[in-house]
Amino acid sequence: VSGPNVMLGYWNDPAATAEVIRDGWFHSGDVAVVDDEGYVTIVDRLKDMFISGGENVYPAEVEDALYSHDGV
Repeated sequence: VSGPNVMLGYWNDPAATAEVIRDGWFHSGDVAVVDDEGYVTIVDRLKDMFISGGENVYPAEVEDALYSHDGV
């Protein structure tokens, strides 16, 4: 994300600011999908991802699987 509405940085935390603002762009860490009509939906957070058995696992995927199970 970039523009005049985006924050300049974290208060008194230049290291955290450098992690998320690069070349004038704010990297939120959000994972999004774009549908066929061009709508963007935030579906997860990149920082919440973990690796299990060599696979990237996102908590939202685990939650969706649990919600779809009849026993939950």
